[in-house]
Amino acid sequence: AFNGMVEDLHQKNVVIENKIRENELLLLNVLPAPIANRLRAGEERIADGFAEVTVAFADLVGFTALTSEMPPHDVVVFLNGLFTRFDVAANDLGIEKIKTVGDSYMAVCGLPVPMANHAERMVRMAIRMVHITR
Repeated sequence: AFNGMVEDLHQKNVVIENKIRENELLLLNVLPAPIANRLRAGEERIADGFAEVTVAFADLVGFTALTSEMPPHDVVVFLNGLFTRFDVAANDLGIEKIKTVGDSYMAVCGLPVPMANHAERMVRMAIRMVHITR
């Protein structure tokens, strides 16, 4: 009976640890790491003002025509591959992806960590995005 209780507790701990990891991944998918860290530390006010940032919106020209004959699964695979490459470029440049909607990609530079060269970094990102899509 005791061994059964120990095994049951162990299984419950494994489930809890998996849920904690899952919650952590969800948190990091929604919030930038510095903001997530502040929340974890118990900080209640996580809204900050930033005087200077650069925001970019990218939309794939000709996307509808390109994908109109593709099966939906292939469109998802195509976009996932493309946006993953955009994410790598953004990460390399210290740019934060805000979201993707359909074939649109939104990113910001200069927050949550202020950067003096935020506009220059975003221009470099735009150039990389053009190269990635060719």
